[in-house]
Amino acid sequence: MSITSTVNSLSSLYMVGKASWNVYQISKRPSIDDAPGSDAYRPADWGNYGNDEDQMIYLAPNISEVEKRKGKTGETYEVPVGYYFDAFTKENHVGSVRVTEHPVQGGSNISDHAYNLPDKLTIEVLVSDSVQPIVAGQFASDKTKSISAYEVIRKLKEKRVLVSVRTRLHYYTNMIIENMSVSDDYKSANSLRCTVSLRQVMMAVVPVEYVTLTKRQAVVETKKGPQSASDGESTFSKWGRRLGGG
Repeated sequence: MSITSTVNSLSSLYMVGKASWNVYQISKRPSIDDAPGSDAYRPADWGNYGNDEDQMIYLAPNISEVEKRKGKTGETYEVPVGYYFDAFTKENHVGSVRVTEHPVQGGSNISDHAYNLPDKLTIEVLVSDSVQPIVAGQFASDKTKSISAYEVIRKLKEKRVLVSVRTRLHYYTNMIIENMSVSDDYKSANSLRCTVSLRQVMMAVVPVEYVTLTKRQAVVETKKGPQSASDGESTFSKWGRRLGGG
């Protein structure tokens, strides 16, 4: 048997063994109904955030949106709603400036203007079913906390709403979710690791100027009183009458 045949046989055995091990791990994966519930662990530091959501939105890493709600008397008002994930395990911040170029007669490109491009942010969100949510009752719409968190991010993407993202380095506003990616296997049976890509939406600000218009009154001059017949003569008629002795 040649060396090549031996290597190929070992590679085939390794792939078969790896596939069998993955099948075994998936079969041993805990079911959704066995996921931790009310007895989940709550870190001691989370008690420092308090219970006021308006204060927490500036303390905890979160993604927030603005919702319109109606009051008791029927009035409409806007409130910020923050979604507090367990952790942002990775952040990628991108900010760019574009420099315009155009050629001149000498054959070179010159630059005479530059403008900012929209900010881009990519974050990796981590949610664990073994840990209680920061806000009591949040991420409880589905069977597990991780599935509920996934549905929240998905709905924000589908609604195409503008969100704000508070990170350790910068607070981003007017962001929209462009892409979300989740890899799920037997290792993430009780958790969610989602990569979310956001892009800033540039808002145009149009200045408004108010101009005061003054009403002008048109005055038509008319001749009043008795008028002679010569008032309507032309200049040539008058000179002709004078030359003729009239």
